[in-house]
Amino acid sequence: MPMPPLLRARAQSPAILTFDLTITLLAMIVLGGWGTFWGPILGTALLTALPEILRDVDIYRNLAMGIALALIAVLAPEGLFPLITNWYKKRFRKA
Repeated sequence: MPMPPLLRARAQSPAILTFDLTITLLAMIVLGGWGTFWGPILGTALLTALPEILRDVDIYRNLAMGIALALIAVLAPEGLFPLITNWYKKRFRKA
């Protein structure tokens, strides 16, 4: 989980934000949906839960996460939250 190092530090500095943490935070925002409020929250939940879900396939965890992120980027370029809300509106729209 990327946030505890930021919360535990008594003083904030740019050295806390490593390249890996920066990419993870950016992926959370982009994956969920850049222009929405709930999108980054969904992206954070997904990228926090995905390593735990893939714990059984520890050897292939990074490969599986990469494939999952690539598929989401190709199939839902605007993010997951707009994709889910559009599907929900089409599915449960009153006729």
